[in-house]
Amino acid sequence: MALKVLRILIPIAFISKPSNAQTITQECTNRKNVCIGPGPTYRPLPGCENYVQCGFNNNVAVEHRCQSGTIFDETLTKCNWDTVSRCNVKACPRTLTPTESPTENPTSPPSTMPTGHPSVTPSQTPSVAPTTSSPTMAYDFFRLLEFEDFQRNMESLVFLSYTASGTVYPSKMYTLSGMINSLKDMALIGISYDDPRDGSQKFFKFYLGYEEKNLAYGQANLAAFLANAMVESIAKDTCDELNSDDMAGRFAVSNSCGQNGRSYQDEFCIIAEEAKMSCPVDVNMETTAVSNEGRGPPPFTCRPKTGDNDYAGFWDERSKTTEFSAYSNAMGRLDIEGCCWWGRGVLSTRGTCNIGKLNYYLGKSAYERRGESRFPGIDFCSDPAAICTEALTSEELRWITGMFEWTERIQSYSRDGWTYLNQLKDFVDDGMKDDSFISTVNSIVTRGCHGSTCSSIQTTNDETRKNNFKAIIRIFRIFSNSPTKQPVNTSHTGVDSSPFPSATLKSSDNQPFQNGAFLSQTAQTNPPAQRGSPADIIPLKDNSSVTLSICYLQIILKMGIISLLFEL
Repeated sequence: MALKVLRILIPIAFISKPSNAQTITQECTNRKNVCIGPGPTYRPLPGCENYVQCGFNNNVAVEHRCQSGTIFDETLTKCNWDTVSRCNVKACPRTLTPTESPTENPTSPPSTMPTGHPSVTPSQTPSVAPTTSSPTMAYDFFRLLEFEDFQRNMESLVFLSYTASGTVYPSKMYTLSGMINSLKDMALIGISYDDPRDGSQKFFKFYLGYEEKNLAYGQANLAAFLANAMVESIAKDTCDELNSDDMAGRFAVSNSCGQNGRSYQDEFCIIAEEAKMSCPVDVNMETTAVSNEGRGPPPFTCRPKTGDNDYAGFWDERSKTTEFSAYSNAMGRLDIEGCCWWGRGVLSTRGTCNIGKLNYYLGKSAYERRGESRFPGIDFCSDPAAICTEALTSEELRWITGMFEWTERIQSYSRDGWTYLNQLKDFVDDGMKDDSFISTVNSIVTRGCHGSTCSSIQTTNDETRKNNFKAIIRIFRIFSNSPTKQPVNTSHTGVDSSPFPSATLKSSDNQPFQNGAFLSQTAQTNPPAQRGSPADIIPLKDNSSVTLSICYLQIILKMGIISLLFEL
C-alpha cells in the first residue's frame, strides 16, 4: 500500500536545459558593429569580459563589464564563470592612419645606453583584499544546484503544482532550470542603480553568502525565498494572484482591490526618497488576470465604474456562479475601479509601491532615466499585467521580478534593531535551531514588517511556509554534507527506485530545528491509515542515527500544501 501511495505522489522529474540563444555571426566584432543585425539584447565584445546592451537603431545603449572571474557566456547571454562559459568573439584588426612623411631626418641613436632597470619597483601586494566576491565560492554554490540528484529532489519537492482537487504535477510555469538561470543573473550581474546619496553605481544582487565565503548563508536565503514562492505561486502554478479570501463560501469579486485586509492601490511608497517610485492609480485601466487554472472564483479583473450601482458582486462556491450585488471585500470595496494591482510573478509582487519599484529599477522608467534597463520596453505602471502576459513566453520575467522584490524589500530590510542579513547569519551560525527566523521573514513578506504588533494584517499560511523552508534546508544540508558529490544509488531491495536518495543523518549534524522530527522506520514500512498523526513521527535523539528518505519529507509537505489548496 505504501508503495502505491508513493507511486501516486512521486512525479517524474524532468531536468530542462536552457535553449541556446541566437547569436550574431560576424567576421570580426567591435563596438561599432556589435549591435548590427538581429540577435539578443546583450552581446559580448572581444575578450568576452565586456558586453553591451543594444538599443535602438543598432546602437550600443550601454556597456557593462563582467565581475572578476567571469566572462560573457554566449549561450546564456549573461556573465558566467570563465571555466564553464562559451564565448568566441573575434576582434577586428586595428586600422592605422598613415602619418605624414617626416620633414627632417630621424635623430641619431642615443649616445648612451639605458642606465639600467627602472628605479621604481612594482608595488607590493595590496594589504587590503579586493572587494569583489570570490569566484570559487559562487561557483561552488551553483555547482551544487546543478548536481543531478539534488535537482531531482528539488524538482520533486519545490517545483510541484496541485490542482484544486489535490492532483500533483510538475509546475509548467516555474522550473528549476528557469530558477537557476535567473538566480545567476540576479546574483552575478544584479540590477544596477544610482545611489541617491552620492550618485555612485550600486547593484541589487541576490545574496548567496559568497562575501563571507559561507555557502550556508546563501542556501538559507534561497530556501526562505523558495519557501514563500511555493505558497505564493508555484504550488498553484499561476502567475496572477488567485481569489482566496472568502466569507461562508462567498468570494468578493472586489478582492482584486486587496485581500486579507489590504488595499493594494493605496499601498504607496511612504519613504520620502521612494515616493516618486509609486505607480499612479489610473481609474480607467482595464485588465484581467491571465488564468486561475480552473480554481473556483473567476480570474481577477479591474475596470472603471459605469455608475453608482455598478457592483462587482461575489462568486458563490455552491452555485459556481457570480451574483452582481452589493457585496464588499474585507476593506468595504463594492467596485473594482482602479484595482489592477494584485499580485503577479513568483513572489506575487503587489501594490502600487512594489510594482512601481519594478518600473523604476527594471522597466521603462529606468531606461528613460539611465539609458539602461533590464526590461526597457515594459512600463510596469501603465501595464502591470505585463508581468504575466509577457511572461507567457518568458519564465525569466516571472522569476526576475520576484527575486528583485526579495532583494530590494526582504534582503534590505532593517527596522527597529532587526536586520534581515544579520538575523540570517545568526540563524545559520546558531545551528538553525528554531522557527523564529523564518516566521519573522514570513511576516515581512506578507505584512511588510517583523513585529507581532506592527500591523493588523495577519501572516497567511505561516505553517506551510515554515514547513517548506525546513524541507528545503534539509535537502541543502544532505547534499552539502555529501563528501563525494557523486550520484546516490536509489535502488533498494524490494523497493522501487525513486528520485529520492537515502542518506544517513546524525542528529548532531542535521537537526536544524528545535521541533524537527522525522518519520520513524516503523511508519515507513507500515504506514497507518492516517498519515501525519503523532504516532507517525519520532523526534531525533542526541547521538542517534536514522536513515531518512526525502520522499517522506515530501509527503508531509504535500499534505500541508494540499490542505491549503482545498481551502482556496
